[in-house]
Amino acid sequence: MQISAPAEIFKSVFSAAQSVNDDCILRLYDDEIRFNMVDPANVFMIMAKMPATDFFEYDRGDIDKLGIDLTKLMDKVKKAKKDDSLYLELRDADLNLSYDRYNYSFRVIAPNTLNEGPQLPPITYDSIFKMSGKSLSSAINAIKDVSPEMVLETTDSSVIFKANDSQDKANVIFNTDDEELDQRALVDTRCKLNTGYMELIGKAVSKCKEVMVQTKTDFPLRVSATIGNSEITMLLAPRTGD
Repeated sequence: MQISAPAEIFKSVFSAAQSVNDDCILRLYDDEIRFNMVDPANVFMIMAKMPATDFFEYDRGDIDKLGIDLTKLMDKVKKAKKDDSLYLELRDADLNLSYDRYNYSFRVIAPNTLNEGPQLPPITYDSIFKMSGKSLSSAINAIKDVSPEMVLETTDSSVIFKANDSQDKANVIFNTDDEELDQRALVDTRCKLNTGYMELIGKAVSKCKEVMVQTKTDFPLRVSATIGNSEITMLLAPRTGD
């Protein structure tokens, strides 16, 4: 296996993955790399597809699965500048990584020892809207310190992020006539969500030009975006109770 990848896209996709779990199973196909990951609490899931067109060089050889320690990987690429090229080569059970003046080698993990994320049944969502990653991240950050839970509500005319506790309340409202909101389908939905996980979502998409958000009451929130030509989708299970 030999891969050469732009550092900016590689770091963005895998830093989002690292927020879910420390280990990852990569599925390598002739034209893309995919992975599904779920956090240890089975609350937050990320799925990604990285097409071969996002790589400078892509040759998977005869490898179809690869177990990676994301903590080691991200620690070794943290010095890479966005315009650096990362070179990865698998030699037996060692993954060699190099860029600029840096060269590393670390042991890969047997895929059968790791937990791969589940394949979820399709969900028909009720509300669908788009906004920039910056707008979504800003809305989350504006209310994140109020409560460990936040609520995402949609009506036929608005999208509302809100949080409250016994003393403080905060709301961020996007109306359908706002330039920042691209309404695709809006009806009444309500999702109570973990603030910490929402922060992870906001951070992962903060630099994305466009983000699609899909909601359905009592169903997982779905957030999708592209980084380069790579697609990432994050699912967050709702909190139960009032």
